[in-house]
Amino acid sequence: MAIVDGFVAAQRLAAAIAKPGDASPAIERALADYDCDTRRKDNRTVIKKARKYGRWSTTKNRFVSWAMATSVKYLPASAMVGELISGDNSNRKFVAALKEDIGETVRNMEVSLQQ
Repeated sequence: MAIVDGFVAAQRLAAAIAKPGDASPAIERALADYDCDTRRKDNRTVIKKARKYGRWSTTKNRFVSWAMATSVKYLPASAMVGELISGDNSNRKFVAALKEDIGETVRNMEVSLQQ
């Protein structure tokens, strides 16, 4: 999450500074656009899920501990990887919103970085 947050903040600030005119209001607007309710909600969901798994794996309850160990032992790797990747959906939405807001600036920077 932190890498995507840094990327989106840097892209928004770069786009704001690149615009001609007074940079102060543009920078404030870029940072205000960066802070959105959907991102906060998605982050909260990912953090709650991570805390839940952390509690389950460190519990002193014998049954929960056994159930967690057994599920990790017999669960296919694809299911575990799928669960890890599910947290990345919020990052995809956040970058998609950035591309939608800024548009060509992000695409031009991506092309120049790839070359």
